[in-house]
Amino acid sequence: MQEDMQRVVDWLKEQPLNKELLWGSDHLSSKEPWATGWADINVPEMDRDVKLNWIWTIESSEKADPDDDGDIPVVYDLDVHRDTFRDNEIAVLKGQQLNTEQKLLLDEMKSNGKKIEMVGGWSADVIQKAIYKWISEKAGRPDIKLKWGSYFQSENILEAGLMLQDFISRN
Repeated sequence: MQEDMQRVVDWLKEQPLNKELLWGSDHLSSKEPWATGWADINVPEMDRDVKLNWIWTIESSEKADPDDDGDIPVVYDLDVHRDTFRDNEIAVLKGQQLNTEQKLLLDEMKSNGKKIEMVGGWSADVIQKAIYKWISEKAGRPDIKLKWGSYFQSENILEAGLMLQDFISRN
């Protein structure tokens, strides 16, 4: 195991039973709770001790580096329709048809001259399950709970996470 990922495993093993970890990513938001391409995952409380810019990278099964313990290969669970400028995205479960409202938005995007593409994506739930599986298998800690913080975005992710974790620990 790589040295940085060994620090992650060691940190996880030191945590109390049934510890809840808040995670976030700049690649997901409450408005668009999915990611495409890749998603760098932060755990603000862990970042402070392990000192990594991000803990894991969610990647497609085809792109994940098998020699990088921090890459988590995940199968897409979403089809994401978007304009090539990524101004607008519409996500549906893989293979599902767009509903009427989504079709209207897609038609509006096309009528504005935007080229539309469909790419694979991951929901926050599937990402969380992949992180949980990694923690269970690599650190032997299936008791650790995960909670996605859709508010963990931007350059303030570490600061906001630490403040929230401190608040939770006091209450």
